[in-house]
Amino acid sequence: MTELLILNGVSVRFGGLLAVDDVSLSVDQGELLGFIGPNGAGKTTLMRAITGIVIPQQGTIQLDGRILNNLSVHQRVHAGLGLAQQIVAPFKSMTLAENVALAVASAKIRSPIKAMMLHDRSQELKRARELLAKVGLGDISDDSPSSLPLGFLKRLELARALALAPKLLLLDEPLAGLNQTEANAMADTIKSINETGQTIVLIEHNLREVTRICPRLYVQDNGRKLADGPTVDVMQDRAVLDAYLGVGNHADA
Repeated sequence: MTELLILNGVSVRFGGLLAVDDVSLSVDQGELLGFIGPNGAGKTTLMRAITGIVIPQQGTIQLDGRILNNLSVHQRVHAGLGLAQQIVAPFKSMTLAENVALAVASAKIRSPIKAMMLHDRSQELKRARELLAKVGLGDISDDSPSSLPLGFLKRLELARALALAPKLLLLDEPLAGLNQTEANAMADTIKSINETGQTIVLIEHNLREVTRICPRLYVQDNGRKLADGPTVDVMQDRAVLDAYLGVGNHADA
């Protein structure tokens, strides 16, 4: 397999706090990796280091052969990095299709402001409706996001991230706030998108769905890698059970 994302010895400090401690990780092209860990494990910090929101004090981050360390967030997006954020903030004055079309146009002309000024957006709207159908929102593409429940907004955020045609898609807790039925359906959508060849790193607390759809897990605790490997093996690891689930000490009971 071809390694798409490579992190080598990444560390992030905030004052005296070592939030990410010498982390090395690789993600193969076409993989669906589940990234889990307890609260305070440094998952969000590592994700922000990948996207460029925070800058590591040491280590390198490489995407498809290109070192990202000195690139801005905007430059990393155009290098092939996509992010669907946990907190969804669409333009409520636009329809779902218009929201996604804006992202499609931004990917082409590299300026959100210029993208909003396009007079003819027919091709962008066509692509937007295709992506909305892909995430299960095709029938309501002309609706306003202001009238939609959280589960639909999470799918809209996923479509907007896909509109950038990313080489690597980071999903930041896309199941957060959803009931189990909604989470199960959203997880199935993520899996189906991965099956088209899209490389995905899924950062998520819903262990039930992560272990169901992700063939491989990366577990972080206290800023360090705790385990990394096939899901079945990782979920039988005593250190993971102890740190993440708090049941390791009772495994023999």
